Amino acid sequence: MKPLEVERPWITKKMGIKLFALIIVVFMGTFGLLSVFGFYWGGTVNVQQVNVSFSDSKIATYSYAYGKETQGTHSTFLMELYLKEGISPSSFKICEVSSLTSDFKATLKSGNYVYSGNAMEIPVIIETPGNNYAGSISIEVIT
Repeated sequence: MKPLEVERPWITKKMGIKLFALIIVVFMGTFGLLSVFGFYWGGTVNVQQVNVSFSDSKIATYSYAYGKETQGTHSTFLMELYLKEGISPSSFKICEVSSLTSDFKATLKSGNYVYSGNAMEIPVIIETPGNNYAGSISIEVIT
């Protein structure tokens, strides 16, 4: 008795190999497009705490929790630098700010500000580094 043979045309036409090759090409094309448009270069920066120091050593340094949102690497964002009440017995003029944390850059958004003893927020533009980062950032206020 002759065994019953089931027709499998994909074997004779080598469709399995062709289908496998097509799947590989589609995956390579997809990942190639993703890399061209930068989907794999999206590192993150998460500032969790801000350490504030002053160029005038008479003014006390302090820290506060931040952690508002995650930023991308090589990006800029606006951070409101919080100056708490009573850090100095006299008023002083804020000329500029700088970052003491490596690879970060901090600049005032605009003009000069005067601290008069009350709590205030100063807009500071922060440029993030090119690598992933999670931790604190140290900002020096230059008076």
